[in-house]
Amino acid sequence: MLSYVANVAAEISDDIFILVINDVTNYSLGIKKNITIKIIGKTGKSLNKISRVINTIGEIKKEIKELEPDILIPFVSGNVIYTYLAVRNKYYIVGAERGNPEALPLRLKVLCRYIYPKCNYMLFQSKGAADFYFKGKIGKYEIIPNPCIIPLNQNREKNKGNKIKIVSSSRLAREKNLDILLMAFQKCKARDSAQLFLYGEGGEEQSLKHQAHVLGLDDKVRFCGKVDNVSEQICDADIFVLVSSGEGMPNGLIEAMALGIPCITTNCMTNNTNSLVADEINGLIVKKRNVDELAFALDRLVYETGLAERLAKNAVKIREDLSEQQIHKRIIDFLNKILADLEEV
Repeated sequence: MLSYVANVAAEISDDIFILVINDVTNYSLGIKKNITIKIIGKTGKSLNKISRVINTIGEIKKEIKELEPDILIPFVSGNVIYTYLAVRNKYYIVGAERGNPEALPLRLKVLCRYIYPKCNYMLFQSKGAADFYFKGKIGKYEIIPNPCIIPLNQNREKNKGNKIKIVSSSRLAREKNLDILLMAFQKCKARDSAQLFLYGEGGEEQSLKHQAHVLGLDDKVRFCGKVDNVSEQICDADIFVLVSSGEGMPNGLIEAMALGIPCITTNCMTNNTNSLVADEINGLIVKKRNVDELAFALDRLVYETGLAERLAKNAVKIREDLSEQQIHKRIIDFLNKILADLEEV
């Protein structure tokens, strides 16, 4: 999202700089040519944690002093904190928080709740995240979700296989609850006529493969690894499942809905909400880590007449609601609002 906002900002300003903390491979991919990228923080890799923090804040302060920017837009919690501590109220700061605050360590939550309202503006991707930080506090913020970035000609395709195709796309991490998905898949009645495809990689891969073997699902579950253009891989799916414990703005779910794939998910966003899915309207919401509910939901989408078609028809509307054109306009409007506010500061 940082690259996306930077590219939009470059349409109204010729002086856009991105400071990247530590080296990030291929970070410049997709960035417009009139945007300057500089990597900082390399010298602090050998230091202990506290020294690295102090070193990073010092480098940010030095770079900002040289650049003399009108507006600073640090992305993600750590960088918002570093930037605020580096410059305090000497510059106009728009903090951008794109993750799920409930996943942060307690100390970081406390710092964010203290610092975010002190920024001139904050940018969130869901109301739940904004409420988490600003409840009972005075401050300015804007809510702009991630855009749905799939090709205009990318549509759902008919599953030409002889098995019902159930897919999930996420990191193979504990908080994604893929162990629950495996147990629910093993328990559902549709198992014998279905196959489960897991897209992604992560630290839980071997554990999940072992679990699939123990559950007798070796020939039923396919671990597909990390792939480019996930939408192309899942466009012929019959069901998409995301039963994570916590998400900021789940891009995989957005893409699946935009393709018109019937989806099962949880209230995985901040404050136990889901701003993308309305239960029984454009998807099914199940309780977190509930095997029985998930198994029942899978069977409903397979056997309940008309349910999958109705949910899919409503889900695809997200393609327009979160289209690049819509989000692009909202970012432009937000940046113009910031510029107007800056003149009054």
